[in-house]
Amino acid sequence: NGCFEYDTVVVTDQVIDASFSTLDTSGCVPVTINFTDLSIVNFGAIVQWGWKFGDGSFSAIQNPVKTYTTPGTYSVELEVTSSLGCKDDTVIIGFIDVYPFAVAEFDITPAFTNTRELVTLSNFSTNALSFKWYFGDGDSSILAGPTHEYLEEGLYEITLIAMNAFGCNDTIIKIIEIKDELYFIANSFTPYPEGKNQVWGFVG
Repeated sequence: NGCFEYDTVVVTDQVIDASFSTLDTSGCVPVTINFTDLSIVNFGAIVQWGWKFGDGSFSAIQNPVKTYTTPGTYSVELEVTSSLGCKDDTVIIGFIDVYPFAVAEFDITPAFTNTRELVTLSNFSTNALSFKWYFGDGDSSILAGPTHEYLEEGLYEITLIAMNAFGCNDTIIKIIEIKDELYFIANSFTPYPEGKNQVWGFVG
């Protein structure tokens, strides 16, 4: 009879996109990173977040704060879930770089000495490429293991700054005591037959 009917149904896909950012992506250990969720959905809402920080740790907070305590490079993954159960995830490979600190350490030989005696500084720093020494008397050095001569007695702070390529530097300070020469001791003497100059010794 030519009768007909029709209907129209509008179907809208829920589009969800996982995304995130940080203000910093690198730093010296330990480094704290503030993650910001930038995920979007065209309607409805995002109700679940699943973070993987690359070191075996997880978080379900929308904007987590993560502290990395071991040097290395870490990939970060975020999976988000919408109110309709739709999911999306994103992974940024090698997103976080955590750099090691240099560790400054040295020995002083001798630890107690006189003026105009050479002091040897033995450098035992690790994770360091360059060094800066301050001897406490106005002089300095960039040698790895310098020697130094103090001209006046006193207590001096010897400062070593150990530096690496990442700017993760370390500083250590040690004290040395310098005295004026306490004794002058002759290493020979000449006795005379008349009973003179028969005793060798010193007073100090």
